[in-house]
Amino acid sequence: MLKLNTHVKGIVRHVAKTPLPSTLLLSRRLSDKLVEKRPTDEKAENSTEDINVPWYLREDVASPLSETQKVELPEIPTNAPQEVSTFCDLLANKYGMTDIHLFDMTTLDDSHEFRATNKSVDYILICSGKSEKHNFKAATEFRHYLKHTYDYFPLMEGMVSGAMSPIMRRRLLRRASRGPPATANDYGKSANSWIMCHHENIDIHMMTKERREELNLESLWCKPEDAEKYAPKESAPQLSDHIFSGIRRLHTSAKTLYSSSETLETHLYQLHSLSPDSTDAELEQRLVAFNKACENPNFRDYSLRFQMYKTLHLIRPAIVTFEKCEEVLLSKYASIDLALDDSLDYASEKAKDVSEYMKLLLDSPDVNEASFEKHHADLRFQKLSTFIRTLYSFSNERFSMITNPDFIPLLWRLAYDENKEPVTPKMVDGIIHHGDEMIIREPGPSISIASKRARDVLSLVNYLTEKIEAGHELTAPVQELILFTYGNAGKWEIFWEEWNKICFSRVSPSDEVVLQSWLRLMVFLSLVNNRAQILFFFNRYWDNGSEVGGTVMQSLRANKEKFQSDNEKDAFKRAASSMLESLGKNKFEGIQTYIAEL
Repeated sequence: MLKLNTHVKGIVRHVAKTPLPSTLLLSRRLSDKLVEKRPTDEKAENSTEDINVPWYLREDVASPLSETQKVELPEIPTNAPQEVSTFCDLLANKYGMTDIHLFDMTTLDDSHEFRATNKSVDYILICSGKSEKHNFKAATEFRHYLKHTYDYFPLMEGMVSGAMSPIMRRRLLRRASRGPPATANDYGKSANSWIMCHHENIDIHMMTKERREELNLESLWCKPEDAEKYAPKESAPQLSDHIFSGIRRLHTSAKTLYSSSETLETHLYQLHSLSPDSTDAELEQRLVAFNKACENPNFRDYSLRFQMYKTLHLIRPAIVTFEKCEEVLLSKYASIDLALDDSLDYASEKAKDVSEYMKLLLDSPDVNEASFEKHHADLRFQKLSTFIRTLYSFSNERFSMITNPDFIPLLWRLAYDENKEPVTPKMVDGIIHHGDEMIIREPGPSISIASKRARDVLSLVNYLTEKIEAGHELTAPVQELILFTYGNAGKWEIFWEEWNKICFSRVSPSDEVVLQSWLRLMVFLSLVNNRAQILFFFNRYWDNGSEVGGTVMQSLRANKEKFQSDNEKDAFKRAASSMLESLGKNKFEGIQTYIAEL
């Protein structure tokens, strides 16, 4: 450290003794003369301003020839609320956004495809920023304005923190360099290229110029007579000196260069914006336009094509059948171009498509609404088995069920049908962590479970975790999903067996996870509202049981009656009060007193 300081001092002395270049000396002399000519009173008056204002923002250094370009504001409709005019002024004059367009949705006919599905949006503002950083800064300032003016913190969709963006961008680009060509483009990876905020009946879109030209959202919101004004402009081909320039099939990045994913996403977005009352001809026209845009498809294009066919199948099964969706999903593996590309990860793509096929089985009206002699679950499992066998018939890859995190939950979901809305882990999460309202169900099973298929799934999972994938265990969310399924189906004997086996096999009452488990169980029982099971719970599990995991009171005392948050404590009291209320006022008066004093 001493040697370093000595070297630094020597360098400073050397620089101080070195004569300045002639240009620097000349500029210094000119600045000295300007200072001498400036009046003393003006110098004293602007001394404070010169200190606080950076040199590049001072008025005295600005060129007299430069003029500030004013942003042209759109014409505000007379019936528009005051917020529209205020937002336009803020975006242009305070945040520096340009090319501001205002779309009045109230003037559109109800038959317009956007107006028909977006009644809650009356005005749309779209503007351009100079860069992603500019969009992020403008969105941040606009969010603070809404917070202090309207006393709420709005959700800014597409807004990514500046601290996270570079890290995630580098990770995505590194992953793209090793992945298939379809991920080599940066579409969607550029943070803050499209930020959207919704305020009452107004949508505000902040976009970069490039992203705005690619998506061309104005064509969705404009009046029919203005469609030509927002028609996409054909860009001139860029010249290149690359030896493979213009040769589309030979260059390794040709599929990425000519990828049509962006156009296909636009077609898919337009399909979702259609009215549910659209005619078959309109839907078929969308499908024809989509297939026409899907030339030389890559992996991503094939996935978007499947999503397009699946969406149409769910809307109109008569236009696109289940078998057609299945054919489209398998068609990517018949492509010779993709088969010859060694850089593609077929194993992960096939695992993902198995999950997509299982979701299609669950959502398809052809599978679930038609009249079959077999149970719906039997038909779903039969089709899944045939699909996996076809997918891996001529392949060396081995399908791994454990490494795919979606497979086990989806496989279990195939084993039952919903008769009415069941109680899900997501509902329990909302009550515990967000204070959602507890909506008590009518007593009775909400799902019908295929017992043999469910038993087969559990046997398969146990075999995989014990024999094939030793060391792998079911995650806590999957275990809870299985538990809640038996409760929703009214199979309470199996429910309590699973509760004792899954939740209390490896924990003690003093662990926080046990108290969390008791809380989730109580919320679930209060929502299901089965009086017999609530009575069984209080008699056996409140303070009298001797189970492996103890009782509710043992867990409360071991944790000194402390929860991880006030929301959890409030959810505990609400669930207990609801359960006691269903039993009657004269039941468990001591527990009622304890809950009131907790």
